Amino acid sequence: MMIIKEVEDDSVKKWQTELTNSTKGKITKYFFPDVKERLNMNINLTQSFTAMVTGHGKTNSYLHRFKIIKAST
Repeated sequence: MMIIKEVEDDSVKKWQTELTNSTKGKITKYFFPDVKERLNMNINLTQSFTAMVTGHGKTNSYLHRFKIIKAST
């Protein structure tokens, strides 16, 4: 069991380093800057929640970014 815990801890540290050093995922990092803290949360993952924290929802700013609508309001 101790080895499993060490591997899990090491994985979380590596994940945190990747998240911190990445230039992508700014919105997700805004909501969840700490991997370990996020893993301890009990979150009901829905389509709307995922769209919100990834910035890939059908919002005006998202639709404007892909030139689907003319202006972001």
